[in-house]
Amino acid sequence: MKYFIIFLSTLYLAGCGLTLPHPASLLEHPALPEWEKSLKARIDTDLPTEAEIVAPRNQSISRLYELIDLNRDGRDEAITFYRIEHQGAFQIRVLVHERLKKKWVLRVSQPIATGRSIDQLHVILDESQKSNQLMIGVTSLEKNTVYLLKDLMKPSIHVTKIDTYDRLTIADLNQDRRQDMVLLKKEQTTELIYYEEALNPTNRQDITLPVKDGDLFADHDLFEIDTVNPAKKKGYSSPLPVKPRCICWSFSLKKPG
Repeated sequence: MKYFIIFLSTLYLAGCGLTLPHPASLLEHPALPEWEKSLKARIDTDLPTEAEIVAPRNQSISRLYELIDLNRDGRDEAITFYRIEHQGAFQIRVLVHERLKKKWVLRVSQPIATGRSIDQLHVILDESQKSNQLMIGVTSLEKNTVYLLKDLMKPSIHVTKIDTYDRLTIADLNQDRRQDMVLLKKEQTTELIYYEEALNPTNRQDITLPVKDGDLFADHDLFEIDTVNPAKKKGYSSPLPVKPRCICWSFSLKKPG
């Protein structure tokens, strides 16, 4: 103990501070990697000064950008959604940056929809399995509209406005290895809208749901699509077409818990 006190005294006399680091400094976020510093600097440069970045609500982590391998080359591109006021209305726009060695290059800067926020973002692999396309739901004046974004690495993105919805599910429901899309719409009547192929939304079928007086569809209700094997489990089978080799599906509206 005597030698330890002598050691501390020597440090003090030599001008060395004995103050320990504040505990909060031990919790500081580690330094960003160089590629992320470069990307954020590039996004700051390419964003308009009045832009507000919007993150999809259904993403588990809210980021300034989404990392998605658009051209399936093993390297992620950076997709940044933001909104800007244009002629009295909000407009959703997108930036697409490609990583080239240690720097990022802007590939696309384009408006895609009118709205205030992004409700959902889904990544869908196309039939060629050589590129990923995006399906997004945009919210404007409490109405959601789903858009299909194709060719995000080209100078101009191909944007298709598909339909409005209150609930949206994208999944391979008929097991043909392609993503289907089901929308729930609550207007004068409650309907299910089924698109057999999300990336080619031409085959549409409408199903009116029976709704009784007193039935409620709260904003916090969950919209779920469940696959059901009719050979093993009895249940409600929807009138949607089912291929012979596939299973059928049911739907349910229920509250959490």
